[in-house]
This record gives sequence, C-alpha cells and structure tokens, in this order.
Amino acid sequence: MSYINEVRFGVIIIDGKKYHQVLMVGDLIEERDVARLNKIYGSTHEIAFWEIEKLFSNKPTLILIGTGWEGALVVRKDLINRARREGIEFYAEITPQIVKYYNAKRQFKEKINALIHTTC
Repeated sequence: MSYINEVRFGVIIIDGKKYHQVLMVGDLIEERDVARLNKIYGSTHEIAFWEIEKLFSNKPTLILIGTGWEGALVVRKDLINRARREGIEFYAEITPQIVKYYNAKRQFKEKINALIHTTC
C-alpha cells in the first residue's frame, strides 16, 4: 500500500512521486481529471460520478476523502449513505488530517480507497 510522503497546497507526494489531486484505488494512483471536472462542475470542488464508482470499485473496507485545506470539496450525503449501506467505513476531513489518518491506517493493511483534494 502506498505511503503519502508529504502534502501541501496543490501538491501531494506519494511514494516519492509528485501529484496534484489524486484518486487512490488500491495500488492505483491517478490524477483527478481537473479539465473534465471544471467543464462539468465549474471547479474541482465536486466528486464526480466516475470518481464515486472508482471509490467503490474494488470493495474497500475504508473510503477516505480529503476535502482540501479549507474543506471546500463537497461530500454529498448519498456518498456517505452508500458507504453505510455497503458496510464500508467512511471518513471525510480536511486534507492534512486525512493524510495523517491514511498513513496510520495503511499500517493495518486495510483496503483503503481515497480521493484527496489538495487545494481550497
């Protein structure tokens, strides 16, 4: 499981590699599609339908959402309710706190999927 080395405004470093905003599904780490998000939602402060499907795709035990430095990323109730229905632990918090939580939980070999917003 990946280790988040560092996070700062607009940047996250995972296993020594620099990213901007990420979706982590198992061992797969991908940049969020900022252009597509901006086109559909007008910002990156929404979790897109394709991101939600990926977050649930491999039957995780835990889904983490880093909502940014000021908590600007919107976490909809239907996402939280779906996690509850499927018996998946769900936690959303400002990004610095989520990164600490992710790194702590990864030591227990949990199956964690995460979406980490690194700006607002």
